[in-house]
Amino acid sequence: MAERLFREMPEKNLLTWNAMIAGCIENCRAEDGVKLFRTMVGFGIHPNSSTLNSILLGCSELSALQLGRQEYQLVCKSPLSDDTTAGTPLIGMYCKCGVMEDGWKLFLRVPRKDVVTWNEMISGYDQYREGNKARLDHFVAILSACNHAGFTVLGVKYFRSMVRD
Repeated sequence: MAERLFREMPEKNLLTWNAMIAGCIENCRAEDGVKLFRTMVGFGIHPNSSTLNSILLGCSELSALQLGRQEYQLVCKSPLSDDTTAGTPLIGMYCKCGVMEDGWKLFLRVPRKDVVTWNEMISGYDQYREGNKARLDHFVAILSACNHAGFTVLGVKYFRSMVRD
């Protein structure tokens, strides 16, 4: 029904496109979501961080690393390139696709890391390096405290010590 309503809409804006793309991806139709995204961009509608979150989640579900990189290049040419909420889903995609080194490099470039950014990186290492869950919970608490107190350098130091072990 949503698809029919969307098709019949005389005018579509970013909000309606985002709703359809997210709906496809959240309902195990990531490939359809990616196609809609490309159609949206073809119509000259610029993505926002919500669009990026959805499309990179779809690429992760499809294990479509190259496609995710291509889609992210569109964002790099936009004002979203320095946005924490735009960088975080790409970190998650890299981690879910097992490309931890690229995830780490991007993590270091994100100017303002929030709890979600830290969690994406930590869960990626947990998934691919089989980290001890209790230890990770401890580190999440430490990193969260560093983030809230503005101690980014100290947080990075703790994080690096965790991934070396």
